[in-house]
Amino acid sequence: MNEEERRVAWRINSSKLYNLPIYYINLDKRSDRCESIENQLKLFNLFHNSTRICAVDRTSETINKRGAGCSLSHSIAFSHAIRNNEEHGIILEDDFVFTVSRSEFEKRVGDLFKYFPHFNVCNFAYNDAYGELQIIPGTEGFYKGKVQASSGYIFKSSYAKDILLPLFLYGAGKLEAGEAYSTWALDQSWKEYQDDPNWVQMTKCGIQKLSYSDIEDTGVNYGV
Repeated sequence: MNEEERRVAWRINSSKLYNLPIYYINLDKRSDRCESIENQLKLFNLFHNSTRICAVDRTSETINKRGAGCSLSHSIAFSHAIRNNEEHGIILEDDFVFTVSRSEFEKRVGDLFKYFPHFNVCNFAYNDAYGELQIIPGTEGFYKGKVQASSGYIFKSSYAKDILLPLFLYGAGKLEAGEAYSTWALDQSWKEYQDDPNWVQMTKCGIQKLSYSDIEDTGVNYGV
């Protein structure tokens, strides 16, 4: 690829990213995390296209109720994208921090649309708890497998409307009813759908920062 081709490719990749609405989920009482995620978005020139989602606050209740609040918060983000007729969107939780450069993130998002124009979900911050991710042949930096954690991902709105939104609302109801957190927390309940060939993972672009977790009710350092 010559210099002119590289410039054209960069513009295409960049435009894909900057046309995507970003929804960042933040509790009203966590102004520290709000400042952190907004600084990340400003650093990557993405703040202008972002919307803060006021997280559902169940932090004074049981872990199940706190998990339900997380599922409902992501559901609100989906509803925004669906109502605004957005084709795709990015969800970031407020403890997300980038671990790649802006240009690298732009390239990876561009590659996502190049390799997988019909993708439904792409995780870019996750915990490969099973160590089973396998590179997708013919791609660079894209994988298949089951992952958990929901701090950073790109979704197709039609898929969110048909699959994720009903799943998360149903899971929230199960958690409210006291059923197993290990089954119905959102990053657990969506695992069965990750077999979908249009659900992929890209090489990680960020992690969850060391901080106090209102869901876990303790300081956490997931490192993923």
